[in-house]
Amino acid sequence: MYIRDKKPGIGKIKKAYICSSFNGCALNSYLLTRVGDFLRGNGIEVLDDPLRSEAIIIGTCANLHADERKAVELINRYIRLYPGKKIIVTGCLP
Repeated sequence: MYIRDKKPGIGKIKKAYICSSFNGCALNSYLLTRVGDFLRGNGIEVLDDPLRSEAIIIGTCANLHADERKAVELINRYIRLYPGKKIIVTGCLP
């Protein structure tokens, strides 16, 4: 996994928080499990608290219009609540 951002230092993340926009999606769950395994395998601590993290990774699902809207709302909420955090979006949100 290569994390790319225009901000310097994105590759130096040491702590990350992982969340999902939709808990019923098997693909999203699998993807986030794999992302967490990859991060841990590369020395990045996966936390249960977004306040202590340097990055927030959001797994999205967009099978239905309502799921897509929920994902966008979650992304916007995290941007608003944690303005200094790097937000990384994964999944099937177009």
